[in-house]
Amino acid sequence: MISNLEKYSDFIRTIMKKVSIVPIDLLIISLENAYPDTVTSDEYAMSILKAVQRNGYLLMSKSGWAMTKSAYRMHSNDKFGNGIDYKAPFRIGEKINVFSTDNSSIVKSLDIEDTVSFKLRKVIDCLWIVGDMLPESKDFITPLDFWDIAFVSEETGDDIPMTYELVSVPENMENAYAELMRNLPRINDSEMRDSIVRIVLMENSDHAFKIPNIGVKHICELDENSSTGYRVVETRNDDVAWSFYDAQK
Repeated sequence: MISNLEKYSDFIRTIMKKVSIVPIDLLIISLENAYPDTVTSDEYAMSILKAVQRNGYLLMSKSGWAMTKSAYRMHSNDKFGNGIDYKAPFRIGEKINVFSTDNSSIVKSLDIEDTVSFKLRKVIDCLWIVGDMLPESKDFITPLDFWDIAFVSEETGDDIPMTYELVSVPENMENAYAELMRNLPRINDSEMRDSIVRIVLMENSDHAFKIPNIGVKHICELDENSSTGYRVVETRNDDVAWSFYDAQK
């Protein structure tokens, strides 16, 4: 019996409404960070996810992904749930079976990772940082024009609310993204600068020098060996973070 299951379920469903396919490990981290006093182990977090699955709000796969039922149907064409094992802890196998139009046969199998679009992949990558920053990141929004994810932290004591803006930069698009960053709306107001934290997640962090100083405080990269799923590779102090604009004066 899981106490407060409805609370945990609402939390998971809120994430899945915004991001329809999410790594299971990321949901586990998110539960533990959002509810550190009650969700104190990976095993307990997993039991919550299984309960949410039993209640019909998500489907988990053997390959480590969780997805909404609508995402599953869209990619599988499985109108009647023939590809779902309702008795198994992971109701989808390693791959998604794609059914024929009349649902009578399987026409091919897809790796779940291959169903993730370019834009969704960038959002998922940034979601590792969001998960680590819970609960203050719980009201994150996506998609945005340039940034993949943004959220505003809650005001606590003398600390003003901070706006966090995150973007994932693929290695083969570093130069293009750097140019886009240089052409974002200029921010000169010092108070506004003090309330913005920009974080760039790079596929190749050796190229962090390419990212212009337009308010970027942290540069990160994914790291499957890290307990958070990512690591910070560079932090820029306040004097440096906005220096691109200052040099244009």
